[in-house]
Amino acid sequence: MKHFTVIIATILIIITVSASTYAWLTYVQRKSLASFETNEITVVLSSDETQIIDQISFNNLAFIDYQNDLIDNMTETFDLMASTWTVKLEISADSPMTINTLSFTQNEPGLIYILIYKGMNGELITPPSSLHNLMSTIISGSAIKSEQLTLIEDYNEIIIAQMSALIFQPTDYIEFEIAAWADYDAVIDQANYLDQTFDLILTVESMNSKAEVLS
Repeated sequence: MKHFTVIIATILIIITVSASTYAWLTYVQRKSLASFETNEITVVLSSDETQIIDQISFNNLAFIDYQNDLIDNMTETFDLMASTWTVKLEISADSPMTINTLSFTQNEPGLIYILIYKGMNGELITPPSSLHNLMSTIISGSAIKSEQLTLIEDYNEIIIAQMSALIFQPTDYIEFEIAAWADYDAVIDQANYLDQTFDLILTVESMNSKAEVLS
């Protein structure tokens, strides 16, 4: 039996939601009239069924040894050490058709995360069988750590672009998973690493998918 010790840090996920309200014209041909409409976009974010107002904190982020745990998988516990959260982004019934542009920003070095798109409106998308296998595939293009981290960022950007391109009808929702680890070697203040808090900023910019800005 293999034994391992998990050292825990805190990750603070900060949410910024910007919903733009636009007015637009609808032309109905048979009645030869145009109606003026305006709708307010309401976006609801939740993590593991808990609604997120502006931030949410988790105290279960595990430190890993990048070489031993990810590259060499010496203890075969990479998946067990992952901190994972499922995030649900939902549009209210009163909102118009909406596009939601997502972005993620991290301010401190040492946070490694990957995004896993889980589908729209409960559709069945087969999840990766192993986080380690997924990560190994992502970084397989380079043996240099800095380049591997860039490959992880590029992968996340592809997932973000995929989700940001979706058009939401009222009550539509998507779910995605954040899987994260703390890289001990990348922490700047290693003497106080037990007090480390990692910020991950999620920004959602929502707008009507058909709207044009009116001056």
